[in-house]
Amino acid sequence: MIDRPTDEKVQHPIEESFGKQDDSTEQARRLTAKNQDLTDLYSDLFQKKQTTAETDKIPQSESSAGTTLNKGARKQAAAIPAPQTLEETGLSLVQLCNLVLKQLYLQGSALGIEISRSAHLPFSIIDVSLAFLKDDKCIEVTSGNMIGRSSYRFNLTELGRIRAREAFEQCRYVGPAPVPLEAYVRQCQLQTVVGIECTPERLEESFSEFIIREGLLDELGPAVCSGRSIFIYGPPGNGKTLIAKGLGRFLNRQGGEIHVPYALQMENSIITLFDPTIHQTTDDHELEQRNNTDPKTAGRMPEMKDWV
Repeated sequence: MIDRPTDEKVQHPIEESFGKQDDSTEQARRLTAKNQDLTDLYSDLFQKKQTTAETDKIPQSESSAGTTLNKGARKQAAAIPAPQTLEETGLSLVQLCNLVLKQLYLQGSALGIEISRSAHLPFSIIDVSLAFLKDDKCIEVTSGNMIGRSSYRFNLTELGRIRAREAFEQCRYVGPAPVPLEAYVRQCQLQTVVGIECTPERLEESFSEFIIREGLLDELGPAVCSGRSIFIYGPPGNGKTLIAKGLGRFLNRQGGEIHVPYALQMENSIITLFDPTIHQTTDDHELEQRNNTDPKTAGRMPEMKDWV
């Protein structure tokens, strides 16, 4: 068992979790030694005024999924690329057809490109479901021109309205195509806080508008560097909300954008995740540009960044 100073003010969360283990076991000694090394690493990192070269020497951290993420890896996380085939969406043809049927049921009729925009998928994928539904006598083409199928106007048939009502009984969600849960989990692993560069100067900048007690940032710094959960507790009025706001501002500045899908597909259930009162969409300008294009060019969308 490694001895620690009794007057130590801040105990690392990892050290706390293992410090109470039975000292008589070999496992407890190994875990304590390992966590002491982590505590020393984070304390040295935050308490010393490091140069840029020294900061770049921060060891790599390993995520819960075993993916190695080095410093700056968090900033490299990009949105999930738009699928180009039905298989890449992770949805079955039946699931996509049900989504199209419900949209047409609510709208009455819609152009092919309008269905594509509502589902936030390339028209080449939506066209697969439209062709299937047309062959199945669920939809019909009421108008169109020579530009292409994306300019056709589709209506539900009587059979299509029956199928749409059946789809509503199973799930009432209508909107952008959901993202498979597995794809969202992978995206969350890429967007973990592990890898965010935390220095005293940058943390102080995020708390510059707040009046805080001396030494508080020295306690928060190692906790942020650990990439683990932080539990803030205390009586009412002691500044818990203020600390949370400061940490949120720091993570927002250092971590960049976090991409979330509009909805998640898990087995036969769809869970809405996007909340316009909290989340911000980044593709309004892009959608406006697409609305001003003709259906022929709009039908060829190599990348739909607004899928998430």
